[in-house]
Amino acid sequence: QKGNSRSIRSFRKLQNRTKFFVKSQFSIIQKCESCKGLKYNNYAILTNPTPYFKLNHKISKYFVTEFLKDSTHNLPSYGASLTDQRWVGDNAVSLYSLYQYMFRRSERIVRKPIEEWTKFVFSKAIDVDSLPCSEVSLEKPCLKEPRGSSNAWIIKYTTGFMPKESEILWERHKKYFKTNFGFFCLFREYKAGSKPIQDYDSGFFIGNWGTAATGLALCAARSQKDYYTYYQIMNTLRIAEILGQIEYFFTQKSLLLEEMQSWQSRSVLFNAASENKGLLGI
Repeated sequence: QKGNSRSIRSFRKLQNRTKFFVKSQFSIIQKCESCKGLKYNNYAILTNPTPYFKLNHKISKYFVTEFLKDSTHNLPSYGASLTDQRWVGDNAVSLYSLYQYMFRRSERIVRKPIEEWTKFVFSKAIDVDSLPCSEVSLEKPCLKEPRGSSNAWIIKYTTGFMPKESEILWERHKKYFKTNFGFFCLFREYKAGSKPIQDYDSGFFIGNWGTAATGLALCAARSQKDYYTYYQIMNTLRIAEILGQIEYFFTQKSLLLEEMQSWQSRSVLFNAASENKGLLGI
């Protein structure tokens, strides 16, 4: 409230903590090309004016050029080291970085790569159920099948610049990946009938359900304002942590509890609470 010094101090304290969290989290993924522009845009939003405008401008211009030049309108996720791997979820983050840049600078040049990427992904890089594939390549547009964690990441970051498409994708995603258990739910990493392959991106599996797919669906649900699914997942996470604590009490070891208390899990919770409309989209 206006004139309430306590509220002002509390807000400034929260703002300073948020600045520290953003800077510390992004220092971990400094080398990730798809996150650099997003890092500087978020830093600019929090500390405007920013000393990194020239670098931010340079990264954004580079993204525009490269997105339009590539025949798939997707950039290699790992730079020159693995030029054949173009993960759609990573590219959604890069495009969200451009969207933030456009939001802040009112520059329209970034619309073209967003339009071309959307056209390619949702016309050529989809499976039989119209779900975007997790990876594309120059030779084969739909290289790897859709994955729960990838879809959730795409939905989270495309809500700002392609709201209609992301809303349709979210409903389609729930149809093929979500399993309801009353006030709880879990998400698959792969569609029913596929052989689940556990890797770094998927986290570990609980039956046919993936920890990453379920956790990142929290971010997607929040971006879509699907609060029923959001709180279903939150209920599931609370129960999972309690079960992990019980397991740890009896065995002094719990992989589930370690996963729940990891910095990745905490970052997902922070991510889910952030907004997409040109503000904080960590």
